Amino acid sequence: MTPIASTKPAQLVLPSLRFFRTPKGILIAIFAALAVLAIASAPDGRIVHNLLLATAVAAALDLAISLIRRGEWLLPDGAILTGAIVAFILRPQEADSTVVLAVTAAIASKHLLRTRWSNVLNPAAAGLVVSGVFLGSGQSWWGALPDVGILGLVALGVTGYYLADHTNKLPMILAFFGAYLSLFTIAALFGQAGAASEIFRTPDAQAALFFAFFMLDDPPTSPVRYEDQVVYGLMVATLAYLVFMTLGAVYYLPAALLIGNAWESGRRLWFGRGKGRLRSNRQPAA
Repeated sequence: MTPIASTKPAQLVLPSLRFFRTPKGILIAIFAALAVLAIASAPDGRIVHNLLLATAVAAALDLAISLIRRGEWLLPDGAILTGAIVAFILRPQEADSTVVLAVTAAIASKHLLRTRWSNVLNPAAAGLVVSGVFLGSGQSWWGALPDVGILGLVALGVTGYYLADHTNKLPMILAFFGAYLSLFTIAALFGQAGAASEIFRTPDAQAALFFAFFMLDDPPTSPVRYEDQVVYGLMVATLAYLVFMTLGAVYYLPAALLIGNAWESGRRLWFGRGKGRLRSNRQPAA
């Protein structure tokens, strides 16, 4: 997040164009374009309402927590993205209380579950799983443009590829899709066609694209090295398959991501401790 306590009013109203070259800035621009396409293709007042509600609540909570914890105002760009993802995935018919709970859980997980590197869990995924488990909320993934047709697939593919290439996350996404499609194809061919074939249809196909391009590759919670990215992508794909086929939970993608997040955070902690021990062993004797 960017400190805003010492910036001039004009800078707050007209953010620097440099911001829109960062991953968060690029993603905000992409989400704005996806929202416009979705709303234009299927005008729905609830979509706009939930999107505004989710982003406003997320930003307000993040600002308040940052002020309490650090004593300064911080631009809630990450929180706005979290709120947008929650709104993009939840059904537009969900009650305001469901949207608020999902966003609150998301922002709380971001600030409470942290290591010295970053937050442990993808906030949006945490909020969606909490609302799914405790409120039985549904997911339509309208932000993945399931009602836009081929134009929606192209928009997701082009913008998602650009972001993944910009953040160097393509190996992870390719590994995820390779395992994800292979597992469900094998299941469909060997006696489980009824359940497995759903993921190749609308909106599940678009959901997988949105998930991989805009949630799986979240920089704070995903690996950096290519070798680790491949392992991570394979793991999350396998977990998504298992959750879907065994539980049939609507939140199978966010749930798989949370388990993958926990694994990655544990790997970082273990690796960090190992490096710390190595450095201490190399210290000259007094």
